[in-house]
Amino acid sequence: MISQVRDQQWRSILNLTEKMLDASNEEEWDALVSFEAQRGKLLSVFFAKAVSLSEAQAIRNGIAEIMTTDKKICGLSASAHFKIGEKLNKLATHKNASSAYLKNTG
Repeated sequence: MISQVRDQQWRSILNLTEKMLDASNEEEWDALVSFEAQRGKLLSVFFAKAVSLSEAQAIRNGIAEIMTTDKKICGLSASAHFKIGEKLNKLATHKNASSAYLKNTG
């Protein structure tokens, strides 16, 4: 069983993980980075104290949840990265076509 203070700390960590996923789904990358930094600080504080045997099961389940969510976030960010790359390639193609047109008409 987790003490009330540690339970609140752990819930805050899990809540930030969900906010990170929500930000990823909305492609709010600045918010994602902010939430991740906050979560990192809370994780450092939380694990500065050893996990007791009575906390271990709940923490293990939470860590599994965090890992699953982080994988989803990585997938979403990889997809967004790919989409941005495609857009940049299209812009470069249009720029090259415009440059060629201007070169041949000027």
